[in-house]
Amino acid sequence: MVAKSARTILASVGLALLLAAPVAIEEARAQSNNSVKFSTIVKRAKGGNVEAQLALGKAYEEGKTVKRDFLAAANWYKRALRQGDVEATYRLARLVHRGGGKLAQSPDLAAQLYRRAAQQGHSGAQNWLGFCYQFGFGLTRDYARAVNWYRKAAEQGDAAAQNNLGMLYLSGKGVSRDLLKAAQLFRAAVKKRYAWAENNLGGLYEMGWGVRRNAKRAKDLYRSAAASGNGQAKKNLKRLADAQAAADAKVAAEAAAKAAAKAESEPEPKRVKITIED
Repeated sequence: MVAKSARTILASVGLALLLAAPVAIEEARAQSNNSVKFSTIVKRAKGGNVEAQLALGKAYEEGKTVKRDFLAAANWYKRALRQGDVEATYRLARLVHRGGGKLAQSPDLAAQLYRRAAQQGHSGAQNWLGFCYQFGFGLTRDYARAVNWYRKAAEQGDAAAQNNLGMLYLSGKGVSRDLLKAAQLFRAAVKKRYAWAENNLGGLYEMGWGVRRNAKRAKDLYRSAAASGNGQAKKNLKRLADAQAAADAKVAAEAAAKAAAKAESEPEPKRVKITIED
């Protein structure tokens, strides 16, 4: 069982998964539309051009070149999805997962879309499908299936999935508890500077789980995660700083008490009165 103090260190990591979306495909496809006027992209999208439909969906989702409109974004992603575009399928899943504006949240549809994209090998969708199974989001909770989908994404190098799978190995949910495997997965994600993995690996070094205890290494990892904005890492650093300050104050108080006790225990020196006649 994970100790209570450890739960403080890794507090709610599993519930606060920051799952990163892959961007390589998006960036590559966007290059062909970067220098094209918005009106031209709209014309191409209406004409059935999948890349334009995807670009238009992103524009409405991000609100960079047009007023943000999640419902409009969803409709353009849906048109690209109907032509078999896996990235549009994934992006639509993310939109209905969160909801917002006029777009209603739909866990069931999100899980369905994640599955469709995941089955086509999309690592981000595989990771989020694992999330759906882990937390019962739009699906019946099933830790074993969560492990399966996280593993598929992790094997493709998805840092979020590596972190999430590491958490399941750490907790022993859906898989036998294995601290060494958890550390290995966190390290893989740390190489990609994934902040939650840095925080979690820092926790292992602080506790000595699956690794040799190393307070300095733990602090270094917490600092790196905190520098990326990870709130839990910031809390861990503060907790360690407060603990160190309390320990230093205790040592100082004990030293002062010993000095005072020693002064009281020493006999009063004999004082000799002198005169100028002597």
